[in-house]
Amino acid sequence: MFDQPGGRAFAQLRTTLAGGQAWLPVVAEQAGWIQILLPSQPAGSVGWVDASRVTLAHSRHEIRILVTARRVQLVFAGRITKSWPVTCGTPDTPTPPGRTFVLAVTRDPRRRPDPIVLPLAVASRHGGCGIDGVIAVHTGPPHAGCIIVPPAALPVLARAPLGSLVRIYP
Repeated sequence: MFDQPGGRAFAQLRTTLAGGQAWLPVVAEQAGWIQILLPSQPAGSVGWVDASRVTLAHSRHEIRILVTARRVQLVFAGRITKSWPVTCGTPDTPTPPGRTFVLAVTRDPRRRPDPIVLPLAVASRHGGCGIDGVIAVHTGPPHAGCIIVPPAALPVLARAPLGSLVRIYP
């Protein structure tokens, strides 16, 4: 991982994250280099990698979280395909705005009514929901900056490919 194309190396990227293959969103390109969104702090951090050393895949999915409007939108090819009401964080642990991505799709059988959890690549300052200390999209009571969706939304959102961009608007 480099601070600029051909620049200073500052980190090494793992090929697995949250127990699965790492898929990171490309946010910029430059002759033989790609800039990717990193699963690190601060949220929205980026780094450059040699394009010849990675496998590129294209996703037309995006998840938008509109905190003030209390909505989550699934976007495909620039069009909103689904939208649901959400609860975002709590007054003491708000959901931070910015861009992140779907880190993994996990299942926690203790969660009711739906065991699916979508950890996002943004750490919670308050410990998250118990999934690697990150903010996640899931059902259940609101806490630690997480995005709480209706049970019907979770399986649909979970079909967005890993690495799909998530934009959290204030």
